[in-house]
Amino acid sequence: MDVRSHIMVGKPTSYLALALLAVALLSFLYLGSALVAQHPANASATVRVSYAYSISAMPFWVAEDLGYFKQANITVEGTSYQALSLITQSVLSGKADVGVPIGSADLFAIDAVQPGQFKVFMVEAMTLSGTNTSGVMVRPNSAYESLADLKGKRIAIYPGLTAKANSRWLLGRYFNASNMTYIATQQSAILGALAANQVDAILTVQPIMINAVKTGVARNLPNSTNAENLNPNPEGVYAFSSAFAEQNPGAAARFANAMENAMKYIEADPQGTLRILASHMNMTLGQLESNDTRTPWMSLAMINGTFSGQFGNASAAATLQKLADRYYESGYINGTVNLSDVTYVQK
Repeated sequence: MDVRSHIMVGKPTSYLALALLAVALLSFLYLGSALVAQHPANASATVRVSYAYSISAMPFWVAEDLGYFKQANITVEGTSYQALSLITQSVLSGKADVGVPIGSADLFAIDAVQPGQFKVFMVEAMTLSGTNTSGVMVRPNSAYESLADLKGKRIAIYPGLTAKANSRWLLGRYFNASNMTYIATQQSAILGALAANQVDAILTVQPIMINAVKTGVARNLPNSTNAENLNPNPEGVYAFSSAFAEQNPGAAARFANAMENAMKYIEADPQGTLRILASHMNMTLGQLESNDTRTPWMSLAMINGTFSGQFGNASAAATLQKLADRYYESGYINGTVNLSDVTYVQK
């Protein structure tokens, strides 16, 4: 066989391969530019939001009322829920793009067995010095003066893992927490259960606490906030579904930025925030006001790839990881959680 003819046969084949590669590369670049054109960073977007009908929805309501979403060219489609577990399920099933918020306990439990479902961009936390968000209450004429007096009694708590864990951690500081009867009770019925003497105490949240004191239905026991369990105690997270964050990077970034603007407003103008909160919860400003200098809402911190968010001097990321570890060590979740796997990183 003539070597020259063999070499000549090989050259057209190499040229063809190069030509095909060039065509493929051009096609890829064209497709990429087309996708960018279809989804520019500031393109209008509709974001489906599942939110709690509670104080935890406050940054979402602030962002809506002050036009932060509109400025970001985002239309929100909001659906409210009474239970955080329902918010979690709506995001997990693809019915919502964002959970406002998702219970931290739900996040941990799901990520331990089905990792990578959520991307957290904001955290809310109770603190001992700054927030008055949760507490144990008893009837005004009750003989109970501290959590230690509740040994062997009945306590109403909300359904779900968050209340289950926190109630046992709280009471376990004074006695064996198994020496209690825990009755899962919906938020709408918890004050009625106390008034009807069906339980001896309740573990509840704002604004129920403020109203119960003002109307003479209940009084607070000291040192009974969930922040006694962990200070800060990051009980809720604001999170995208991983699919939404991946497929809509521009909309996700703008939504997170709008929520951050709301957080800054809340920190700068508590009274204005209280007015917005009252309007969305169909309450008067007077019903939400108290003599307590602490806020009835949790502190907020952004959390992202730099892990820079803070609750005072405490890292939001480190605090959330600490809580996840405690849920695992207490046997409430079936595996460990690596916070870096669930943290939203802006693209």
